[in-house]
Amino acid sequence: MVTGPNGKELKKSGVLIEGFTNSIVHQYTKNSKFTFDNLEPGVYKVIVYGLHHETINFIPIVLEKGENINLQIKLDPVYLETDASSLDLIVYEKKLVPPNVIPMPQKQDGTYAAQIPTPGDTIYYQVGGIFKMRDHDINVEKVTAGTQANDYLFVPRLFDRNSGAVASILVTPNELTEIVFDPQVIESVEKVGSVKVVPENSLAAKVCDKWSRIRKKKLDLDKARWVNNDTLDVVYKNEYYKWLKNQYKQEKNKLVQDYLLLSMMDNEYCKYDYRFLYKNIQLKPGSLAYSLIDMDLVGILGRLYSLSREPKAINALEDIIEENPNPNIQAQVLLYLVSVFYKTDNERAMEYYKRLVVFYFDTHVAQEAIRKYDPENKITKEILKNFSI
Repeated sequence: MVTGPNGKELKKSGVLIEGFTNSIVHQYTKNSKFTFDNLEPGVYKVIVYGLHHETINFIPIVLEKGENINLQIKLDPVYLETDASSLDLIVYEKKLVPPNVIPMPQKQDGTYAAQIPTPGDTIYYQVGGIFKMRDHDINVEKVTAGTQANDYLFVPRLFDRNSGAVASILVTPNELTEIVFDPQVIESVEKVGSVKVVPENSLAAKVCDKWSRIRKKKLDLDKARWVNNDTLDVVYKNEYYKWLKNQYKQEKNKLVQDYLLLSMMDNEYCKYDYRFLYKNIQLKPGSLAYSLIDMDLVGILGRLYSLSREPKAINALEDIIEENPNPNIQAQVLLYLVSVFYKTDNERAMEYYKRLVVFYFDTHVAQEAIRKYDPENKITKEILKNFSI
């Protein structure tokens, strides 16, 4: 169930679940309740969003065989207090085209408005701009749905910017249309967002609880860093790393321990603690922990295997490709290996590159590799043309 901070059902909300095979199951509801049946055991990435509420872009859920779990999710409302003299009207004339950005000057009544040509019968739009951050005298950029709409479009993949999982749909029968945005009609309360998994003794609940603690710690430190204008950035990274390390020492569950270790490896301060990491990192190639992190795995792998420059480090990476059940993880390891050998052993790098673009072509990782190593697409086309099973 998805609710707002006051516990009331968030009727205009949506949930998206993505599994190992990139299969996406998406439900939009008007009663805040969602049911996903017949899911295979494994790790799932869950995205939750609601109208004029903050999107949660990554909730890691571990589903064990024969298990039924219940997610109870509270979303934070978008905080839209602003002193800006103008906001941005972001108009999509079609769903999948780059938007037009039009200024929305502030009116005397505190609303923002813009009159735009509307030759078509429908537009999709959002409103963006500089808004205050709750409880702090600093500003952040946000994108949200408008307050004037006939309906709303929920497309996390398209509008994945800050709170921008939701766009307004507005019927435009006239050649000119005035769009008015009123930030005062959007509920503004203290942040109390949360994610709870039932039953509480399930592995899913243990992982989600640790994810929630990590998320809250990072948000708290980010706020403190923003207030100090990044002048204490190194101090906060150090504090966050030490907090993760303490969480690791207290944790008993092996999967959650591995998740914490990978989170530590995502922090640049880990380079000062290699002795501890080298002693404790014992991730099996097929570990589900790799799928729990919403981080730059390529960068983590670089730190992870610089702990040992022996040939066995490469063998360990090969083992991940062969044994890890998540194709996205396999693809990221291949991309890392391409980067390792790109300048020193081009032939070997090309072998890894071939495997990546042939067997994982539809992943965003393969597309990233093509943009970086074959921007004109000549090598890739030749590989795919000559490939046969």
